[in-house]
Amino acid sequence: MLPDFSARTVRPMSSTRPFILTLWAASLAAVAWLSLTPGSDAPSLFPHQDKLFHLLVYTWLALLPMRGFATRSAAFTGVGAVILFGAGLEVAQAFVPLRQPSLADLIANIIGAGCGAWLGVRLKMRDYLKQIRMDQHYKLDGSRK
Repeated sequence: MLPDFSARTVRPMSSTRPFILTLWAASLAAVAWLSLTPGSDAPSLFPHQDKLFHLLVYTWLALLPMRGFATRSAAFTGVGAVILFGAGLEVAQAFVPLRQPSLADLIANIIGAGCGAWLGVRLKMRDYLKQIRMDQHYKLDGSRK
């Protein structure tokens, strides 16, 4: 069960949120460009390396909105948008030379987005618990207990 982050305002990252959301937009643009440029026959280092890359990239793409948006609903909406983005790119690859849509890639994207969401929740929980410890450590007037 997830803690209710809305009950307490956790703002240790409030100044970095615009940067994170800008990084998210740039990352989405880069992934779209890489996914929609004609493919190459570059050799793989190991079997199914592209699936691992999909998982890692979509973990990143889902982690950014989890860290960048202030509310849980906005963060999870961002993760849902990442999944739809990945599905849309897979369909669009049918129209790109030397590219083809892949159900396995889509599954790797979804698993990666789930990993990013999970990691984002864990990091928010860490921030939340850190804030509680700080609140317990300092009195309201700023002096130490």
